[in-house]
Amino acid sequence: MPHTTNSGISQVELQTLRHLINDADTGSKKFQMYAQECQNPELRNWVQQQAQSCDQKKHTLMQFLSSTGSV
Repeated sequence: MPHTTNSGISQVELQTLRHLINDADTGSKKFQMYAQECQNPELRNWVQQQAQSCDQKKHTLMQFLSSTGSV
């Protein structure tokens, strides 16, 4: 049986969630950097939307962790 935290999620699940949060944060920063370099307005808009999507995913994951008491 996997070791669980006080919140009822396993250590592996907690580690996975933290990796996903980090990946979303990194993705957001990269997309923001790419958007600054875009010359094409349509492409810049799309890249900015991708950055926002990463930010939203990070926020959702952080809220979940917070609700479980794992933060």
